[in-house]
Amino acid sequence: MLILGIFLLSSCAGGASGGGSDEAQASQTSISVSLPQTQVATGRSVKYEKSDIATFTVTINSGSFNSTKSADAGQTITFSSIPVGTYSVVAYGKKSDGTPAARGTATVTVVAGENSVATVTLSRLYHHTVSFFVNDTPYGTAQEITDGYTASKPTDPELAGHAFSFWAKGSPDSTTPFSFSSEITEDTDLYAVFDIETYSVTYVSEVQSVPSDSYTVETGLSALPTPTKTGYTFAGWYEDAAFTTAAGTSIPAGSTGNKTFYAKWTVSGFTGTVDEFLNESFGTTSSKTNPYVVVLTDVTDNNIAQIGQKLLGGTMKDVYISLDLSQCTGLTTIPARAFAGCSAQWNTNSTSSNKVRGSLVSVIIPDGVTTIERSAFFQSDDLTSVTLPDSITSIGDSAFNQAGIQGTLHLPASLVTIGEGAFRYTYDITKVEAPEGLNLSNAEFLTTNIVYY
Repeated sequence: MLILGIFLLSSCAGGASGGGSDEAQASQTSISVSLPQTQVATGRSVKYEKSDIATFTVTINSGSFNSTKSADAGQTITFSSIPVGTYSVVAYGKKSDGTPAARGTATVTVVAGENSVATVTLSRLYHHTVSFFVNDTPYGTAQEITDGYTASKPTDPELAGHAFSFWAKGSPDSTTPFSFSSEITEDTDLYAVFDIETYSVTYVSEVQSVPSDSYTVETGLSALPTPTKTGYTFAGWYEDAAFTTAAGTSIPAGSTGNKTFYAKWTVSGFTGTVDEFLNESFGTTSSKTNPYVVVLTDVTDNNIAQIGQKLLGGTMKDVYISLDLSQCTGLTTIPARAFAGCSAQWNTNSTSSNKVRGSLVSVIIPDGVTTIERSAFFQSDDLTSVTLPDSITSIGDSAFNQAGIQGTLHLPASLVTIGEGAFRYTYDITKVEAPEGLNLSNAEFLTTNIVYY
């Protein structure tokens, strides 16, 4: 063992020139540390061979006073003007390359008027390996840390589907973060602890809304939803809005990242021009709850009446259609009685010679239409849904008299006038949303649930 001499020199009570109190004289106490140039004894088993000590760093600390000084081996470090009290002394011996090689401590009590001597016994510092692991796989470079020193925190590791949380000692299951300010006194294995990230799944579907979902890298998503919509056939989920890359039917475990899927639909019914519609033969497999979806692309003021005539003309008996005119740009007016009586109900209530009618279940009226003339949808009992455009300004007398509209009816802010009895006998409308100032006195709504916006 290497013995350092700690010399505690204090002035005698009456030895100071000029007199003064004991307290004043005691405040001049000094501590001197002799630093011999010798070799540290072998001591315990270590990773490094013993070597000559080249320099020393010595710290004294009494709580209220501390000081650190360094010197080459063979020199003496003197701490001057030290108040009386009890001091801890910590000495580090370093090799010529700066590597700590030995450490020793002592406690020294400095008493006024006495010379005190204490010794610091140096013990060889031995070195520990601090290793890092991610899921039991070594991460980065292991660190060789001198006993009593601290390890350096490495760069945060990355793990697919996880967010790094902290390093833990001994096990990745630990919930206690390792403190990199703590002294290393043994070989130490540190494990990365991660939080599992939750990713969102967003479904984009223009035909039928689908609630969002979530998954993790560990669980995946066993099955993507299969939405349904009357009049449409779901044709699968895609990774892009252009429907070029199919997404499959699940998200396998091991996947990462937020996902957005786009629903592809095909129309169960008919898409085309008015002329093609007039020549189309429809079967009788449709119903009020599962109608044919008819999407027409070229309806204008000049040919719209032909649609209603097709429904009433004898070839559409008991055929139910959902009429989508949203792609039409040449239509400004729904003419008088265009779809009056287009209801399969009249096949039951009328004489046998008139049991030939097709039924209009819903209609989407396109932007650009400003006027719905009188009795346009009169006695369309099966018409449960109508979508009015923001361009509409006028709805004529009895336009929807006895129509089967259900639930909430939204009247656009563009609407200026509603004719007499426009919504007479519409028993199933439960709520009307109307723009502030619109006169509804002639509309004859049966519901009193009128909400102005």
